[in-house]
This record gives sequence, structure tokens and C-alpha cells, in this order.
Amino acid sequence: MDLYELKKASLGNMELYLDKTPIPDMEDFILSKAFFHLSDDLKKAVLGNRQKRQNRQFVFSKENVKQILRVNERLRAVMESLRDEVFKIKDDLDAMIKSGKTYYNNYDIDGYIAMATDDDGNPLLAKLCEWTTCPWHISLDEHMALENDDLLLEKLNWDVGLLAPLKDCGSRICYATHSILVDGSVLSLQDMIQIKDEDIYDGEEIYL
Repeated sequence: MDLYELKKASLGNMELYLDKTPIPDMEDFILSKAFFHLSDDLKKAVLGNRQKRQNRQFVFSKENVKQILRVNERLRAVMESLRDEVFKIKDDLDAMIKSGKTYYNNYDIDGYIAMATDDDGNPLLAKLCEWTTCPWHISLDEHMALENDDLLLEKLNWDVGLLAPLKDCGSRICYATHSILVDGSVLSLQDMIQIKDEDIYDGEEIYL
């Protein structure tokens, strides 16, 4: 994959150029220094094209479905953990405010789910995981939290779009799985089934 040709194609039919690029060549380019210096729009175009083409080739075999559901269950568990941690932080900050530390009066907390895998085993997957996150803002309003029993966004089964073949799998697809695979433009289904449970983690950011 040639950087000059890619930038030239960005002025015309980008999708046609990318579709003609073999996926292995595209993956080598993603790992190159040249890719690092691309604009965000060009990076997204390359990653999205690879994801789309790999998903078209993906087979929802019994084993592949089993692995998707494994990752889905891990993501749901991490969502639960993140929810609990955010409310623990909220309780701590509220206690400090009550003790007179008004500096924290207007705080907010954002949560996210991310991935990190071993660079030695699969450098491409490790790089893709660096760009994969599921941002998740949990309402901190106590009244809303008490009235809303759907903090994990489970009133919907997120088996739509790309994940529609999982409708009869017997499990509910969680929001994080949908966010990463359908709303995101990085990981393909083939990438997802290679993710280990321990590769998935959550984090919080506090804004004062």
C-alpha cells in the first residue's frame, strides 16, 4: 500500500482504491510509521475499509459464535464493574463535599471500556486495541438512577445490524459489544474473537 497513492485517492474515489488493496498489504501499512502520520480521517477510512471487508468474509460458525458470546459476556461484566466503580467514586466525592470541600461541587465522571493485548503475540491486534474504546457516561443524578433500572442499557437487545445473525443465539448482546463492533470502525468480528477476557478493562475520568 503506497502513501502517495492513498493521498491521491483521497481526492477522488478513496473507497475504490482501498477495495483494490489486498487486506494483508493494508495491515502491513497500518503497522507502518507512515500510517501514524496520516490525518485522522484517512486513518479512519483505512481502518473502516479493512473492518468492513473482513466482516463480509466472517462466518458465524458454531465456534465463532461461541467466542463472540464469550467476549460479549466479559464486556457486560466490565460494564457492571464500571457502573459500580463510578458510584463508589461518586459516594467518596459527595462525602468530601459534605465535609466542606466545595472544590468538588461541580464534578462529573466519565467511564470507558478499553482493550490492550500482547504486542508480541499479534502486533496488529495490539495496535487495533489501542484505538478501540467504548465511552460510557453514567448519569450521576440520584433520582434518575433510582427511577432508571436500565443503567446497563439492557432494555434493548443490541443484536442489530452487523450482529443480527446472533438473534437466535440464546444470549443478549450488550451495549459495549454493539458500540465496539457496530458503532466503531476498528475491530472486525474476526479481531473480536481473538480478544482474551483479561485484555478488556475499564477506567474512569473525573472532571472538576
